[in-house]
Parts: sequence; structure tokens; C-alpha cells
Amino acid sequence: MIMYTTEAGKELELGVDPKSPLLSFRWKGGGELPVILSGLFTEEGSARKAFNMWRAANTATQEELDLGEEKSLFALAKEKVIG
Repeated sequence: MIMYTTEAGKELELGVDPKSPLLSFRWKGGGELPVILSGLFTEEGSARKAFNMWRAANTATQEELDLGEEKSLFALAKEKVIG
């Protein structure tokens, strides 16, 4: 799971979707996602691109992402599919 922290201090998680082996975003603590982040992603790069596009549209400056603890998303997906 990858954690993003917004400028407002809200935490956004990227991990394996509970209903599929694909990736999805969710707010830590719940809440509605922006449309650009509400879909399913086949790879981490696509998800990061969507996050960066959303962030660029909502901030005046583009700073480095604040990433928390990472675990291989491929390993998480593999665990989900294989069992």
C-alpha cells in the first residue's frame, strides 16, 4: 500500500481493490474521491499519473509526493489472486 498526503494533511491510500486484483484509491477514514481518482488502475504508474494530474489541478505548485510505507503492489495483487 502506498500513502499520499495532500497539502491539507488528508491521507490517500493506493492499494489493491477489495473486489478485484486492480489498484484503487481510498481516503483514509473514508469519503468521496475526486472523479479522476475514483476508477481502477492496472498499474502503479497510471495511478500515480492520475494523482499527479489531480494534484496539479488543485495546487499552485508541484512539490514532491509525500510517500509513506510501500509494499510491492504486484505482491499484494498476487496474494489477492492466488490466495
